[in-house]
Amino acid sequence: MKDELELLANLLDYPTRDSKEVVKYAPQIVKKSTKLTHEEKRQLYDFISMYAYTELPIWQQSYRSAFAMANGSLYLYEHIYPATNDRERAMERLTATYAEHDLEIASGELPDFLPVFLEFISTLDEDYEALSYLADIAPVVECINRTVAHQSSGYVLLTRVLLSLARRGIAHPTFQLATA
Repeated sequence: MKDELELLANLLDYPTRDSKEVVKYAPQIVKKSTKLTHEEKRQLYDFISMYAYTELPIWQQSYRSAFAMANGSLYLYEHIYPATNDRERAMERLTATYAEHDLEIASGELPDFLPVFLEFISTLDEDYEALSYLADIAPVVECINRTVAHQSSGYVLLTRVLLSLARRGIAHPTFQLATA
């Protein structure tokens, strides 16, 4: 599931010139995947074809439109913690979880950014463990999904894939996304 989660992390990150390269090799990842259902593959192919030939500034505007609203934010803890202190403590715990799995996040990145979280779970050895972590964030992904669906954004295709994958997981008992 490593390749599929890395692909989703890349597609959910802010579009850059590198993103245009990602959509060039993305169909091969989707095609060779034995972890994705036919419907998940279809949604990924649809997203890829939607943005493969879109000019970068237009793609970037689509991204900003999809995720600018609070309910569409890709920062997980913005959906959970209204108080900054609670959010900071939660990010410290999440950073510690990453460190326990030998993942260091880049300077300037916040640990609760969905693409960073997806990168983290893509490094886990067992698919069931990655899906368990994904199941933990399913309520937040559902909120993001509702927002991008309401906006008729193409990004709804990616959030639907994430929700489908999350439904395969069982909430990870040692990971507490939403508790202080």
